[in-house]
Amino acid sequence: MNSIPKDPVILLSYVNTQLRDNYHSLDEMCQALGVEPSTIISALAGIGYTYEPAGNCFHWMHLNHMLLTAGFAWLGSGKAEFCL
Repeated sequence: MNSIPKDPVILLSYVNTQLRDNYHSLDEMCQALGVEPSTIISALAGIGYTYEPAGNCFHWMHLNHMLLTAGFAWLGSGKAEFCL
């Protein structure tokens, strides 16, 4: 198993470079590196990034998407409400 960076910001750069230069998908890269896709997805979601299969890279999530992922709904007027 290849070692991947532990720091999420360095991991973001590493993963996007690997995807751009060497792999056609996140699954292909993870299989080659011996890493579970969920490990990378979780680490990068923690700093606000999500995988976009169409572009084969991780992009910053919009604030509303981040709130919904965390269980919040944006109400406008600068307020968010927790959703169960």
